[in-house]
Amino acid sequence: MGIRTGAEYRERLRDGRTVYVNGERVKDVTTHPPFQRTIGTIAALYDLQHDPAHQSLLTYPSPKTGHPVGLSFLITESAEDVSRRIRSEEFRAEATFGLMGRMPDFMNAMVTDGAVAAPMLSQREPRHAENLIRYYEDCRENDLCLTHTLVDPQIDRSKGPAEQADPEAALHFVRETDRGIIVRGARMLSTLAPFADEIWVGPFYPRKPGEELYALCFAVPMDTPGLKFVCREPYDDGRSAFDRPVSSRFDEEDALAIFDDVLVPWERVVYQRRHRGVEHASAAGDPATHCCKALFAA
Repeated sequence: MGIRTGAEYRERLRDGRTVYVNGERVKDVTTHPPFQRTIGTIAALYDLQHDPAHQSLLTYPSPKTGHPVGLSFLITESAEDVSRRIRSEEFRAEATFGLMGRMPDFMNAMVTDGAVAAPMLSQREPRHAENLIRYYEDCRENDLCLTHTLVDPQIDRSKGPAEQADPEAALHFVRETDRGIIVRGARMLSTLAPFADEIWVGPFYPRKPGEELYALCFAVPMDTPGLKFVCREPYDDGRSAFDRPVSSRFDEEDALAIFDDVLVPWERVVYQRRHRGVEHASAAGDPATHCCKALFAA
């Protein structure tokens, strides 16, 4: 497929995802008034990739198909490659006046870095490393827009997730099935959630012994059954863009992601501390723990 147009980006958002704003479910994020201008901003960034004047700056040929793909997916192998990435990111930052830090490029770069570091993950579980590389290629070839989750719900900050009054509040592993793993609980902070195609759940900080059930890394589409998003109050209150030139166009939104017994297919699992056929390792000696810590703390 390669690079998408703004119209193709909009169309994919009409997937029936479960998004709540101000206590009400949004039936279609593409028609929800407070989201219109932000979606328009992101769609315009996708359209820029098709502009002949900018395509060489923003894209490169896919290693698989030769079709143009986003340059933020480029695995750099030289100083010139790094310079190309920098110029591309600077161009997009200037297009949004430096006021939209969670453009699709942000997560594109993260999954790209993950693919580069996959050999470290393969020391523990080759299947998970293969999943990571395959997912990177899927994002690259389909020009996906991702959101993320950063932290556990911040209840008692002096305690880890397993020590909270409700140890099931934070996202955690529940059980395995033939199709994948079942996960339950909440994670935050999902910036860009109403406007993304998929959500990436990553271990953005290390887990301690006793917190193995919370050590997860995977990705699923936004319309996955059981997945819900509760957004904060939007900044765009419907006033004119002239009166609100920043908040009306660059509100990336933030959301609490709630996983209500969500099935994550095996091919979407990047890291799991409890899985079939592998003896549990201590957190200190687990190469996958070091891999994820290095990847997602960067």
